Amino acid sequence: MKRRVVALGLAAVMLPGLAGCWSGPDAATTTQPASGDGTQVDSADITLDSATIVAGDPGSGKAAFLGTVYNPTHEPDQVLSITADGVRAKLTPEAIDVRPLGAVAIQTGKESTPSEPAAAADFLGFQGKTGTYVDVEVTFRTAGEQSFTALVVPPSGFYATAAPEGTLPIPEKVNVEVTERLPAGEGAAAEETGARPVPSPTAS
Repeated sequence: MKRRVVALGLAAVMLPGLAGCWSGPDAATTTQPASGDGTQVDSADITLDSATIVAGDPGSGKAAFLGTVYNPTHEPDQVLSITADGVRAKLTPEAIDVRPLGAVAIQTGKESTPSEPAAAADFLGFQGKTGTYVDVEVTFRTAGEQSFTALVVPPSGFYATAAPEGTLPIPEKVNVEVTERLPAGEGAAAEETGARPVPSPTAS
């Protein structure tokens, strides 16, 4: 029987240990907070891991869903729709199969393999801003609708490979040389230590 389960991706207020701690067929859905690794939603019928929205070029209205769907049951299921910030995605294929006790990665630009056919969910007319959380609803043929929030990230670093087709990747930031940050006269000491630019973490 289909049912609606609602979970909010609350930023930095839930204990990480709560994610995935359900048991039994009637256990409530739990959600790991959205982070650099995305939102995780656990229920007895389906699990969504690392759910994230990857933005396209500014002003393009394009975005793509990124995440992995796990089916912990012995019955096949399908992803029928994904909506983010009120915009419904175009699914490829139109219904994404999730095999019993199996998983499927939904990632734009990912190539098919014999063991894992490609699956994608692309948005057009998406207005969500990077660095914000948007409401997401994923509807399954058997598991019903899973509702949560997900972070919108820029097409930088790893996320550039999952951005909508034609998106221009945003270069990762590089820290300024230590010598440029030191007061005048201390640059020579920094040169002796061999200070070099260090890539900063991917912007989120």
